[in-house]
Amino acid sequence: MWLQGCASDYPSRRLALDVRALHGNPYDGHTLEEAIRKAESNSDKNIEVVFVDKGYRGQTLEGKTIFISGQRKGLTQ
Repeated sequence: MWLQGCASDYPSRRLALDVRALHGNPYDGHTLEEAIRKAESNSDKNIEVVFVDKGYRGQTLEGKTIFISGQRKGLTQ
């Protein structure tokens, strides 16, 4: 699992917010909430927008806007 983000004062810089091994090959959608929670804890920032791959289709989290790769512009989940 790899979560990256960018600092608001340096939007072109990428920062690793959460990196860890997930044993047992868990379904991507079941790991998103915990990964975001850990990334928020590591960065002391509230994450509002998340960009994910297609393995996270159908996932919703209250207070988060989730964009899935390949998603048409203007559509949100």
